[in-house]
This record gives sequence, C-alpha cells and structure tokens, in this order.
Amino acid sequence: MNGNRPILIYTSAVTNRLKYVCDFVFKRNLQVDYSFSVNNSECIDNAFILEYSAQKSRKFSWLFSEGLLQEEGHLRVEDPNFSGEARDSVLFPSAEADSLLPFDILSAVFYCLSLYQAYTLKDVDEHGRLNYQQWFLRRKGLDQYPIVEIWLDILRKELKKEGIVCADTPKYKRTVSFDIDHTFAYLDRTVRSNLRALAGDVLKGRWAMLCERIAVWRSTKEDPFVLSERLFPLNGGVEYKFFVLMKEGEMDSLNLNTERKEKELRRLRKFGSIGLHPSYQAGMNAELIAKERKLLESALDESITQSRHHFLRQSIPISQEALLKCGIQEDYSIGYYDRPGLMACCSLSFPFYNILSEEHTDLEIFPFFWMDSMNRYYRAISEDDELIEVHRWEDVFRFHGGRACYVFHNDSMVLDRYRFLVTSLSEC
Repeated sequence: MNGNRPILIYTSAVTNRLKYVCDFVFKRNLQVDYSFSVNNSECIDNAFILEYSAQKSRKFSWLFSEGLLQEEGHLRVEDPNFSGEARDSVLFPSAEADSLLPFDILSAVFYCLSLYQAYTLKDVDEHGRLNYQQWFLRRKGLDQYPIVEIWLDILRKELKKEGIVCADTPKYKRTVSFDIDHTFAYLDRTVRSNLRALAGDVLKGRWAMLCERIAVWRSTKEDPFVLSERLFPLNGGVEYKFFVLMKEGEMDSLNLNTERKEKELRRLRKFGSIGLHPSYQAGMNAELIAKERKLLESALDESITQSRHHFLRQSIPISQEALLKCGIQEDYSIGYYDRPGLMACCSLSFPFYNILSEEHTDLEIFPFFWMDSMNRYYRAISEDDELIEVHRWEDVFRFHGGRACYVFHNDSMVLDRYRFLVTSLSEC
C-alpha cells in the first residue's frame, strides 16, 4: 500500500460499521490506504477524496450512502432494496447519476458480511437452525455467486480510472474439508453399541455389513471410514482440513476417544490441519466447546484454533461469542446445510461483526458453499447433475477468484461418487 494514492473519505459520522467495512474493502482486499474526515477543510496531499453521504454536498467524487452504516444500535426488519439479476445484482441501488457507483457498495458489503438477517429471522428447524428458505440473499439468488467479490471488482475498476492502484482480483483457491463425526465405522464403540449393531445386521439381513464388521474386528480389513492417503496428493495445490467430533453419545460420535482414534488423528495431521467439530449440544455453549477443545488438544498435543459446528447448529451471534471465549480463531460454519450457495455472498474469509454489540471481532469466518450431506439427505439429485453443479461453481470461482470451500464427511468416502469427486478436485 505504500506509495500508492490514498483515499480520504468525507462522512458525517465514523461508526464501527463503517470502519469495519472500509477495512475489509480498502485495506484487506483492494490494499489501498484510507482515512476518514468529518472536517470539510481537511485535506491530504495527492489523496483521492471521496464523499460518502446521502446527498452530494462537495465538489469531490461522491458515493451514495443509503444510511445502514450510520444506524448502530438499530436493526431493520424489512428487506433491503434490490435491483438487477444474477451476477449483476446489487443491494441499496441509487438512481443518482453523480454517484461513483449506482449503489451503496459499503452498505451492501456490510449487509452480506454481517449476516444481517440472522439477527431478525425467528423461524428455525427442529435442530434450532435458521430456516434459510427465508434468507433474503438466497430468495433473490445473490448467494449463487461471490457477489461481494464482484462488487469489489466494480469498485476496483472505478478507482483505477482515478489513478489508484488496487490489488488484483485474488486468485482462485480450493479447500477440501472433512467433518469427522464417526472416526470409524466399526471400531472403538461401546459393548452395548456393538451388540446392538450385530443384532441389527442379523435381523435386517445385512449379511455383507456383518461380514465386513467382523473382518474389521479381526484386522483382516481396514475400517471403511478411515480416509485413504490416496485422497490427498501432497502436490495437488489443495488445502485440506479435518474437523473432529470429540463428544460421545446420541447425536454425536459413536466412537470412544481411544488411543486408536488419537493415532488416526495424528495420521490425518500429515495431510492438513485439524480443527474441532463442536458437538450438537455445544453449538451455543462456551463451557462445552472448551471441554471438547481440551480433549482434542490433549489427543494431538497442539493448540486447536479452528472450528466447524456439528449439524451446523449455531445461533448468531451467541455461537460466535462462545467460540471467541474459548480461544477459537477461525470458524468454518457459515454455509447452508440443504443446498449449495454462499450464505454471505462471499467466498473470501472475513472477520465476524457482532451487530448486537456493534463490535468488529477477532473471529475469522471462512465460508463454505457446498456439502456432501445436502445432496445425500436434503435433495434428490443424480450423480451426473451433482457433477454438473460442481463444475458450474468451479467455473464461477475461476472467473471471479476467491476460495471454493467444500465440505465432505469421512463416512461419505464409502461412496464411489464422493471418492471420485475428492480425487478430481485434488487433481484439477
């Protein structure tokens, strides 16, 4: 950023919301120095002066302000204004011809990254998760593109006309992550669980499963939930992550936290980073998250700073506050459980902003757009259509840059379609 033309933003009030979104837009992504001024006479040599207000009042360049960023302590229930279609969509449009952009980009980015509607939606499913059928960004189709990155490119081009050198569009990257609910299919379960499973195999005539179960117990066959090293080529240019569930019991892991499980986790650490998968009950409970984090840290003898909630069961901002309290620095829980899409319309990581406290936090959000379980349990979709869908998203990310984060489960690797998909992503 040194040596480049800085930006001086004239505005009536410098709020935490405005500072948060300007840090994300200008410092983090465009990599341009900026500062604020509420003094009409202040000036910085060589600065590009940008007035950010509801109406133009100065001779400088003007960016329309819709007002959202000045409303600290207030939450709107109504949907934001919207115009355009598909990747040309914008929030908070303006008909003012003098505005640098035809919409309030700063309010639009803030609305997406702050997960604004999560604070007003009340409809939840049986697991306490938001009913995303009501999610505004999804209803309007903005979630099918990295809209925030598209908006940043629009601003990048306009600033370039003013002689401001901005960072290039970020190159496309890919993260393949695994949620490990059950480390093993047959090993390290309680005696009661094993007896129940054996009885179920016999009563339901699952003879192939019974034979496989016995073979694994006798160590003549590898447990099918163990992830093969062939899935993780070290030179594939893909980042791998593993989120491990440590709590045993109903709705959680069927496996005991044994030395065998610890050994398997240490093996996976060779291929990528290990994070916590807070249990079903821990999604909004800092004390339980801390307890489960300590179990995982003891197993690996290292600090755990990454997390993704089991069942994606969370309540914004309670869950994020709990993660921060426990020392978690990165959260990978922002995404849908029932269909592909970018919940925050952004594939890049961003800091969590707590609207209730109007605070820019140190918790970094890493959104995902696709999860294997959405197609296994929530949608009827063929293998061919699933591949077409993934390829469509790959084309979108290649064109706009950003990070494509996929979520698999280790138990999905028993299916050829998902082994093939993981392998193909690693080889792209």
